[in-house]
Amino acid sequence: MIDTILETLEKDMAELDEGLPAPASEREISLLVERAQESMGLVIPDDYLLLLRKVNGFEWNGCILYGSDPEDDSPGLDLVEQNKAWRGDGTERQHLTFLGESSISWFVYDTQDDAYKVLDLPSGDEMSRPSSFAHLVQALVYEAVGIG
Repeated sequence: MIDTILETLEKDMAELDEGLPAPASEREISLLVERAQESMGLVIPDDYLLLLRKVNGFEWNGCILYGSDPEDDSPGLDLVEQNKAWRGDGTERQHLTFLGESSISWFVYDTQDDAYKVLDLPSGDEMSRPSSFAHLVQALVYEAVGIG
């Protein structure tokens, strides 16, 4: 399912002579996991790490899937840096792993509920609860390409 979703995104990007970013290397993924654990005890879902092996995040039409490199030209794409910003210093969002965003939504993994969620940005109210990581990515990509 993830491959089909990424193909949808890739076709949309190709219309403007753009392409999907390269996959993250195993070293980049290892460093991401290490930084996430050391800096904030962040739980990164295995399915997300598998996706990084296909595409190291993306930004398209205002929708962002965070990637694994804080040295990237777009620091707003780094998973750890964005989680530092969105989780803040309080405890109300510490159970969330922010995986991506759009202009109106956060795409998260909730460790308390062991569930993927789409939250309203900025209120944080739950808008939907996709049944799997693939469905969460589908919601993000479909918003990026204007489906649904």
